[in-house]
Amino acid sequence: DNTYLIDQSKRHGNKIHELEIQLQEFLEDSCTKVVIFSQWIRMIELVIAMINARDWKYVWLHGGVPGNKRGELISRFKEDSDCRVFLSTEAGGLGLNLQNASAVINLDLPWNPAVLEQRICRVHRMGQVRHVRVINFITEGSIEQGMLSLLKFKRSMFSGILDNGENEVFVGTSRFNQFIKTVETATESIPNVEEK
Repeated sequence: DNTYLIDQSKRHGNKIHELEIQLQEFLEDSCTKVVIFSQWIRMIELVIAMINARDWKYVWLHGGVPGNKRGELISRFKEDSDCRVFLSTEAGGLGLNLQNASAVINLDLPWNPAVLEQRICRVHRMGQVRHVRVINFITEGSIEQGMLSLLKFKRSMFSGILDNGENEVFVGTSRFNQFIKTVETATESIPNVEEK
């Protein structure tokens, strides 16, 4: 995501710059509200610094927000036309109805495809009348790139379980080997990006 996650004296990474460009485009439409997810508080801190520099209004939900204050954040996002951005860690992955937004940006991908779907479903819910745009930020040459094939495999496996109504999965030797190969591919196929 950014070197700031490890060393707060350094800020190197392209995601915040790319996010700024994407938000600028989205927010040109006065009806568009955006939900941004990251599993890292420090990543959200970088987003907040960028948003504050642009004087955009936002709310931020994280695990440190008491339960009785969450409703206020959601109400402000829904009712305040100037509050256009909802920032959230995984604390906002469940139980939120944010269908007044029409865009979801995932700054990083969770390993579990169900968590990714939960993020998107906060906006794409009953009552949603607009098309929902979803953007996943993936850093080239990182483990995120390898995670894409693993997420695809997991999603298809979960889908197969749910579609067939099975609550157990028995994986034969050939399918187990295929699964292991997919995991290896996810970690080994990350391209080397030479430093510029």
